[in-house]
Amino acid sequence: MSKDKKQLAVGLLSGVFIYYWLFVICYWLIEPLFIPVDEVQKVGFSFSGFVYVVMFSTLGFFIDALFNIRETVKEILSGEGKTVKKHRWKLSIIFAVIGLGFNYANYFIVIKPNHMIECPDSTSYKSNLLKSYVKDISQCNQ
Repeated sequence: MSKDKKQLAVGLLSGVFIYYWLFVICYWLIEPLFIPVDEVQKVGFSFSGFVYVVMFSTLGFFIDALFNIRETVKEILSGEGKTVKKHRWKLSIIFAVIGLGFNYANYFIVIKPNHMIECPDSTSYKSNLLKSYVKDISQCNQ
């Protein structure tokens, strides 16, 4: 097996792993919007929206790469030179805006109407980017 084919196999396996975890994390971030409001116990939110923007823009980049994987694999297997793809950032920017929208949707659709309270800093992880919002302060320790 040639070096390019080995790298392709490792890349595809790594890609499956990366896609899985990106989808799991992004779903975890937006899950409170998809379950009944009464069942929501804890919501992660950040006024800066940094976590949502980074996770969703990364997902957008990898989805763009997934759309272009056929051409990339074909180039690698045929031994042709790799072409540079322009404008790869477009889908990432679109997904970053969607992620920011989900962040504030969590706040205005789930947190604010349920009168959820922010957990104190002493109970959350050091320098955490997301603040936990809960219905009852006793849920902060969970």
